[in-house]
Amino acid sequence: MDNSEMNKLLRRKLQANYEAYMRLLNSQSPPSLIEQAAEIAAAKKVYKLLSENRVPYDPALLEYLLRLENPLEAVRDQFMQNHSANPTVDLDAALCYLAEKGIIADWQSGHEPDSEHRMEQIEGMKLC
Repeated sequence: MDNSEMNKLLRRKLQANYEAYMRLLNSQSPPSLIEQAAEIAAAKKVYKLLSENRVPYDPALLEYLLRLENPLEAVRDQFMQNHSANPTVDLDAALCYLAEKGIIADWQSGHEPDSEHRMEQIEGMKLC
């Protein structure tokens, strides 16, 4: 089987996994869905990225994913594990970005009384 055929099979399998997952979610209560929000978002992102298949996957990887009963679930779980290894770092990065953006926006709009002096202090350096 060539890469193109394996990609088609994987997309079909992923679609079936995703549809089954959506049916399961449709049967759950709103509070349960809220508790699963991160998992749901990860499943959607993984499904979209794998379905788009913008990068050609190695044939060995495709074969492995096709052997799995639910490749969507397997990749989603690994994706979540990789992205939650250190949530504090992600949060810190987000907060630093927003702080930098906010301070620069305040300086540009002149909202801070001492904004000119403050901008001279931070210009060219990272805040976090």
